[in-house]
Amino acid sequence: MSAQRVVIVGAGLAGLTAARALGDSGVPVTIVDKGRSVGGRLATRRLETGGIADHGAQFFTVRGPEMAAFAADLDRSGLLVEWCRGFGDTPDGHPRYAVKGGMNAAAKWLASNLADVRLGWQAEAVTPTGVRSVDGTELAADAVIVTSPVPQSIALLDAGGVQRSTATDAALNAVRYEPTLALLAPLGAERPPLPPPGAIRPTGGSLMMVCDNQAKGASAIRTLTVHATGSYSNAHWDSSDEALVELLTDEAARLLGWRPDGGVLKRWRYSTPVVVHPEPTLSLAVGSIVLAGDAFGGPTMEGALRSGLAASRLLI
Repeated sequence: MSAQRVVIVGAGLAGLTAARALGDSGVPVTIVDKGRSVGGRLATRRLETGGIADHGAQFFTVRGPEMAAFAADLDRSGLLVEWCRGFGDTPDGHPRYAVKGGMNAAAKWLASNLADVRLGWQAEAVTPTGVRSVDGTELAADAVIVTSPVPQSIALLDAGGVQRSTATDAALNAVRYEPTLALLAPLGAERPPLPPPGAIRPTGGSLMMVCDNQAKGASAIRTLTVHATGSYSNAHWDSSDEALVELLTDEAARLLGWRPDGGVLKRWRYSTPVVVHPEPTLSLAVGSIVLAGDAFGGPTMEGALRSGLAASRLLI
């Protein structure tokens, strides 16, 4: 089909990629997101003590031509940093890329030429004819791309009365996520450096990754991001933020041999898809509604980008 107007729910990488591709093809697009910034898990926080810390995606890799084109565009814009070629004592030689100013800078660059981006706009329902916000605002469209985490997408479809087949519901309900707890902490110059390339990816235990944001070229001064594993995050999810800051600080101290100076906590309920849909998108038979995101394209930035492009191609 050739859509005349598209509304996209979610301004993460999949949604922004779809919006750019549709806009470049002359299709009017409105993209909405409940957050205060575009990016989704391309998320960066400025700490009160100075410096920034990525608290969602820490880097990306390039495997296919679509991601290579994205990286080349970022490079031309002056944002791309080749951080390293692997971790630990035996790096694999495959480039890992970061973004100057933090991963969110890539999302803002993607959004920079989009004409209609509405932040703080919380969708309540997706219908065959558009999207409705929690305050009752209606956005009419002949097609909708939904890129929110699948459980949230199901809730939006249910609220809009969108009928689905048994097979579609089974496919959606099969998708599974792990949560992630993240600690963002200042990292004074007196602290010892993390081993090259400025990150530790432990095997086993409670932590998935500890990263110095300056070492990877994101922050002008040293800051620390500590990501807990999915199992640890699940086990401690209901603890208070204050308790989790202490817990993650303790875990980091055990790994590093020195104690970070506190920090702030960030929570990702639907962080990493661990069971994904086998196709890059899922289209619903009732109305022109396409589901996309890293739960379809694969649990990486490249998967999200591929899914967003696939969704746009269905509507061009």
